[in-house]
Amino acid sequence: GPTYPWLRTSSAVVNRSPTWERVSPDDETSAVYPWARRNVRAHARAPDPSKETLLFWHIPKSGGSTAKSIYKCIGKKVSIASQPGEIMKLKHKGLVPSGQADLIFSSFPDLAIEHLYDEQHKARVLAMF
Repeated sequence: GPTYPWLRTSSAVVNRSPTWERVSPDDETSAVYPWARRNVRAHARAPDPSKETLLFWHIPKSGGSTAKSIYKCIGKKVSIASQPGEIMKLKHKGLVPSGQADLIFSSFPDLAIEHLYDEQHKARVLAMF
């Protein structure tokens, strides 16, 4: 079945079907990647554009190019980091801390979150499937 790093699965004794339970962000035994725990803003918190930069996980053929066009059309500063090398260049330029982008599109969300964001500049992650 699917795996979700923010949920933990356990087997039910009676019917042997998997059950899901929420994992606390503070639970050190959770399966959440350390970079995600540090650098991603919890979805339970209301968005605050002054404190976070959106990361759009661009999955090919899922509408990402249309989303880029829409965000550009409404005047948002969009940065595109489609390849690992581009992500590392943006890291060295300090893109997220500088506030020069409202939204970052990347096909490598794990790499982008780990290298572009930090505890003071958290990501809010969006995706379209």
